[in-house]
Amino acid sequence: MSPVYVRAVGRHRRPTTSRLPHVAATAATAALSGTLALTGASTAGAHDTVRASASGTPTLRYDSAGDAVRDLQKRLGVPATGWFGPDTREAVRRFETENGLVVNGVVGRRTWAKLSGETPAPQADVVARPASRPDAEARAEENRPDSDRASRGEERPSLADRLFEEAARHVGKPYSYGSTGPGSFDCSGFTGYVFRQVGINLPRSSQDQRNAVPRVSAENARPGDLMFSHDSSGRVFHVAIYAGDGRIWDSPRPGETVGKRAIWTQRYTFGRPDSD
Repeated sequence: MSPVYVRAVGRHRRPTTSRLPHVAATAATAALSGTLALTGASTAGAHDTVRASASGTPTLRYDSAGDAVRDLQKRLGVPATGWFGPDTREAVRRFETENGLVVNGVVGRRTWAKLSGETPAPQADVVARPASRPDAEARAEENRPDSDRASRGEERPSLADRLFEEAARHVGKPYSYGSTGPGSFDCSGFTGYVFRQVGINLPRSSQDQRNAVPRVSAENARPGDLMFSHDSSGRVFHVAIYAGDGRIWDSPRPGETVGKRAIWTQRYTFGRPDSD
C-alpha cells in the first residue's frame, strides 16, 4: 500500500491551516452580450461548471465541464464525457468551418443556433473582425494555459491535454485507500492510473513517485506535471496532477471524490515524468 498519509495513524488529511499558494486559482471569464461566462469551480467543487444564461445558451470553451458540455458533445457526435477537451474543441472547429461560422473553437449563441437548426439574431454575438482587431474570444484564447495553446498547432493533443481528458473521465469517483481504479482511487492510485493510460508508468506510492521523477521548480512547473504535498518534515503525503493556474486534478481524501480543484496544501514540489 502507498505511504500517502501524514503521521503514523495513516489517515490522509488536509492540513488544519492552509493558505492559497503563490499560484492562486483564477476564474476565467469572458463576458459577451447575451451570454454568461465560464466560472472556475470552488475548492470543494469537482470541476468547472457553466452557468446557463437566460436564453439557455451558455458560452462553452476549452476546459468547460458539466451538463451543457455533455449536451454539446451529443449534438456533435463525440463521446459525452461532460468535459470540453481537445476532441470536443476540434469537433467544434469542424462544425464552425462547415457552417461558415467564426472558427475559434468556442461555442457561443451563433454556434448553438446552428446546432439547434435556428436562425440567430444578426447582432450581439461574436463577429469576424480584421486580424489587427481581435475580438473578445480571440483575446481570451490568447490567455489559455500553455497546454491549450501548444496543442492548437498540433494534430496530436499535448500530453497535458491527454492527461486532463483521462482525468475528467473519472470525476466523481470516490477516494478509497489502497485503490488504483478504475472504480475508486487513492491519491497515487489516481495519478498512476491516469499516467498509465497515456503510456507513462509510475511507481505505486506517492513517495516513490516523488523519488522517481525529476524535480522542477514552481516557476517552471507546467500543466501535466505531478505536484507533491509534503508535511513539515519533508515527507510526501499526497500527489496530484498540476492543471495550471493554481489548480490540480486529484483524489484527495476519504469522503471526497476525484475532481479538479484549487491547490489546498501549503508545502509542495513539482516533478515531471519522462514522456519518452
